[in-house]
Amino acid sequence: MKQIGMYIFPKILLMTVLINFQLKAQSELSVFTATGRAGIGTTFTPDYHAIGINPANLGIEYEHYHFTLGFGELSFAVHSDALTKKELRKSLRNADTLTTQQKIEASRDFTDAGVALNIGFAPVALSLYIPGKDEAPDVGGFAFGIRERIQWYSKFNALTSEIFFRGYNAQYNNSDYFDKKFDSAGFQIANPDSVVMGVSGNPLLLSQIFDGTRVTLAWYREYNLSYGRKIFYDEIRELSLYGGIGIKYLQGIAIAEINVVDGGLVAYSAVTPRVPIDYGEVNRNAALPIQEKGIPKAVGWGLGTDLGLSLVFKEKYKFAAAISNSGFITWKKNVFEIKDTPLDTLKSDGFNSFDIFSEIEKITGDSGIFVGSPLPKKKQVLPAVFRLGVSHKLQDKAMIGLDLVVPLNDVPGNYQKPVFSIGGDFILTKGLRIYTGYMLGGNFGANLPVGITLILGKNQNYELSVSSTDIITFFKQNRPTLSLNAGLVRWSF
Repeated sequence: MKQIGMYIFPKILLMTVLINFQLKAQSELSVFTATGRAGIGTTFTPDYHAIGINPANLGIEYEHYHFTLGFGELSFAVHSDALTKKELRKSLRNADTLTTQQKIEASRDFTDAGVALNIGFAPVALSLYIPGKDEAPDVGGFAFGIRERIQWYSKFNALTSEIFFRGYNAQYNNSDYFDKKFDSAGFQIANPDSVVMGVSGNPLLLSQIFDGTRVTLAWYREYNLSYGRKIFYDEIRELSLYGGIGIKYLQGIAIAEINVVDGGLVAYSAVTPRVPIDYGEVNRNAALPIQEKGIPKAVGWGLGTDLGLSLVFKEKYKFAAAISNSGFITWKKNVFEIKDTPLDTLKSDGFNSFDIFSEIEKITGDSGIFVGSPLPKKKQVLPAVFRLGVSHKLQDKAMIGLDLVVPLNDVPGNYQKPVFSIGGDFILTKGLRIYTGYMLGGNFGANLPVGITLILGKNQNYELSVSSTDIITFFKQNRPTLSLNAGLVRWSF
C-alpha cells in the first residue's frame, strides 16, 4: 500500500508536462522580454505583460499601438547546484543508472544544493488602451490574461540526501543508519546483496531527519483583469504619475510542502485528481477519484490582487513600485497532512539516477515513510512580492534599468531569496531588438540572460521572440540553468 509521501512532488511535475503543457512560471520569468533582460519588469513591461508585475504601466499610452493580443507564451527553466550541465540534461531523460560509488558521491553533492524548476504557459492575453475624447482625460489601459504557473524548489540536508540516494545502505555517525537488514522472508541477514529492508535500531522523527531540508511545489491557474491610468500630471516639470490594480481569480491545481519550522514538521499537500496518487487504504475514501482525461481539475480557489505605481519624468526616467500577488487561497479537496512519525523502516536501495523528480518515490512505496491524514480544508496566503524599479531611456535606441524583488512571505511558489536585476533593451535595427542583463538571487542564483525579438509586418505590429534565462550555461558545466522562453505570436495595432 502506497502512503502519501514525497513522491507526489515529482509525479505532479512530470504529469503536468505530459498532460497539457499549459503552465506558468514566476510572472516576470515567463514574460519573454522580461526574461531576456534578467527579469526586469517593474518599469519596463507594457500592455498585458504588466499583468502580475505592475498594472500601473497599463496607464502609459504608447503612440504606435493601443491594442495588443498574444498567444502561446511559454517558459521552461531548471537549475541545479549539484549537477553538471551534462548530468542535468540526462536527468531530464532519466538516463544512466548510478553505481554504488556514484550514489555515495551524489549524496554528498546534493547536500545543501538547491534544485529549482519553473514551467509555464500563458495561452492568451490581451490589452486595450482607451484615450479620452476631445478634452476628456484618457480612460486608461485594461488587460486580461489566463496564466498557469508551476514552481518547484528543493534542498536536502546531509542526512536526507544520504537516505534518498543510498536508501537502506545510508550511513549515520560512521555506522549503518539502518543497522538491521532483512530478506524477503523476514530473516535478519548480513549479505548486502540480498537486502530488501532496513530497520533502524534508533529511529529518528521525520522532523529530525528533515531539519534543514526544504521541498515546495505550487501550481496555480489564474484569470487576471488589470487596469491602469494616469492619476497626476505636472506639465511644467514633465512629471506623470500612474496607478494600477489587478484582480485575479485563482484555481489551485496543486500545492505541497515539506519543511521543519521551530522543530516541528510542516508537511501537507493538495493535488488535482488528474495526477494519479494512491493515498493508501486508510485515506482512499477521503481522496477524489482519479481523473483519467481532460484539463486538470482544481482543488483550491482564491482571490489575489496586484497594486502598482509608476512615475515618469521627462519621458526618459521611470520609477516604479508594486506589490504583486497579495491574497489568499483555500484548498478544499484532496488535502492531506503528513504526521511527524519515526522513520524505522526503509525498503529502497535509494535513487538509481539523478532524476530526483521521479526517483524520489523509490524511498517510499510499501515502506510508508510518510503517513497522511485528510484535512477538511487549508487556507493559505499567496506568494506575494514587493517590487521596486528604476529605468532610463537612451534616446530611441535603448532602455536600461534596475529591479529589486523581495518575497513578502515564505510559502510554496515564492522566491527563496530577494532578486536583484540589471538589464535593458537594445534596438539594433528597425526589426530587431535584443535583451540582456544580470540577475542575482531568487531560486536560480546568478544568471546572465539574453533574448531576441523579431518585429515583422508592414506596420511592424507582429513580434516573434525567444530568450534564455542564462547564456553562461552554454559555456560552463557547473551549476547550470537550462531554459527556453518564447512568445509565439504577439500582434499590436
